[in-house]
Amino acid sequence: MQTLIERLRQPRIMTLPLAVRRQVLFDRMATAGSLGTVLVVDRSGRVLLDSDDATPEQVSVASQKYFIVQRDDPHAGFYISDPYSSPLRFGTPSIALSKRISESDGSFGGIVVLVISLDYFRALLFR
Repeated sequence: MQTLIERLRQPRIMTLPLAVRRQVLFDRMATAGSLGTVLVVDRSGRVLLDSDDATPEQVSVASQKYFIVQRDDPHAGFYISDPYSSPLRFGTPSIALSKRISESDGSFGGIVVLVISLDYFRALLFR
């Protein structure tokens, strides 16, 4: 997740065409595909980029605890949410692992979040 945040800070990457930008940003996350979906969320809670979808749903995650914790605490670090119903995955029970994106002046710039369905853990336990 840290590598993704560092790449997001590179202005040249953000000017690339969307398909190329997604490939550059999410290349290391490709192996996490079965694990979950990686999202880049702006400071207002709007999903900007989705590792699974070239055109992310126009939904806000601003009311989700994994967003609020990162927005309100610049020292939160890596946050693991309690299970919740994901608005991005049709209410699928999930957990979120989030990390804050800070602007160069330290202000809140958004988050990177990995959303993992609880079904992933069930599958691991019942193999």
